Amino acid sequence: MRPYDEMNQGLKGLNNRIKLSNHEQQEILTKINRKMEESFPKKTAFQWKHYVATAVVLGLIIIIALPLLNYSNLNLAGNNQTEPAPEVSGDAPIANEEEDEITIRIENQTNFNISHIYLKIYQDGRMVRLQGAANADSSEIKRGDTFNFNFYDSELGEGLYEVELELSNGGTTTYSTSRVLLNVTEQRGYSLQIRGDSIMNSYLVNPTFKEGNDQIKHMEEFKKKLNILLSENEVKTLFGSEFITGKSTNDGTKFWRYDFGTIGGYAYDDQGFQNGADIHGMENGIIQAQLFVEWNENKKVESYTLLYLDKKGEEIHYYHVKPDGSTNGGLVCSFEEEYGWNCPN
Repeated sequence: MRPYDEMNQGLKGLNNRIKLSNHEQQEILTKINRKMEESFPKKTAFQWKHYVATAVVLGLIIIIALPLLNYSNLNLAGNNQTEPAPEVSGDAPIANEEEDEITIRIENQTNFNISHIYLKIYQDGRMVRLQGAANADSSEIKRGDTFNFNFYDSELGEGLYEVELELSNGGTTTYSTSRVLLNVTEQRGYSLQIRGDSIMNSYLVNPTFKEGNDQIKHMEEFKKKLNILLSENEVKTLFGSEFITGKSTNDGTKFWRYDFGTIGGYAYDDQGFQNGADIHGMENGIIQAQLFVEWNENKKVESYTLLYLDKKGEEIHYYHVKPDGSTNGGLVCSFEEEYGWNCPN
């Protein structure tokens, strides 16, 4: 039953409870007048009749109006696919009705079960926006389904953001995808895609981004460039200026991290483990390699650690250059058709 049908029935019921016949109304007024004439001088009778009638009318208005006031507070937006969540970055901006909306379109390109999608947007490490979406009839979100998340300019201004999805398959557990970069400009619409072979290995792709940091095409040639005691400028000349800085959680050593061969604007989130390698991203094939450059007190290269996915996408290796120039390496993870990825260490 629709809410307004319930209200109409309620009003009809209320009308039935307070409706009196003409005979009953006349009888009540006669009794009231008789009592008033017995208790007060006749010159005030007309005034009291007026007051009583006014009170009765006001009472009826209040009785009828209260259900209407309560009804106006009901939420009738049950058919919307996207649902805004509370602001997470402080006071909510006041949207101007004349503002154009920025739309982020999410397309599902997976075959596994998804019941709800939660869109999270980060800037400078802080989550600044959050919205949820689901099918209005609570049905499964299938391959090819799309959802539009809309924001005003005051909510999502121009700048570089990181976008992450939290997916639910109908249970109590949710799964987070990898993050992708989203460069918001004057453009009004952006499209992202969900990919992966399972909800636990799902990831986002931004088709507008090409491979970040050129892929390492010849790994053995690349390893020969890893010379110790190079300066910061020399390292930038060899590997570029797109790196993440951090400090080792073990001994506080300063390092630079390069991510090679990322696809679709992929942005690795180390979840607070500042010197953690992105093994999960390599298993999914959305990042090819990571190079960690450690520095000594003289701002010279102390050591290198390289982790990379082989050309077949079935093995993850590491290669380490020590402070004395010696090297070692080995297998980190391997993929088996029957068991999947195996990472004993």
